[in-house]
Amino acid sequence: MKNVVSLNVQHPSNSEDEAEEPKGSLAIPASLNVRQKNAWNDLVRMAKVEDQVPENHFAFEMAAVLLAKFRAGKTMTATESKELKRLLIQLGVAKDNEAKGNGGKKSKYFD
Repeated sequence: MKNVVSLNVQHPSNSEDEAEEPKGSLAIPASLNVRQKNAWNDLVRMAKVEDQVPENHFAFEMAAVLLAKFRAGKTMTATESKELKRLLIQLGVAKDNEAKGNGGKKSKYFD
């Protein structure tokens, strides 16, 4: 008889067919597609644990959908871009550049 040795080697997958396992304390929504699930996992990985509460579940879901659209290179409306930035700030993943440096006032193009 032959001696068969099998190795269970897992290779990282960049395939869009497989999303990583969900991480964090929030359950990943079943309605998300693979790209959106990958965005969800990235957001959960980057967000602070104290921000991963059920009250922020919808914010994570919306941010994942918009982030996946952005990463896919699809055209986003100004409202979608602004909402994505707002959600990323809310979830603690991005900094609010407008709130610092000029007393919290929004900068104008032609000052």
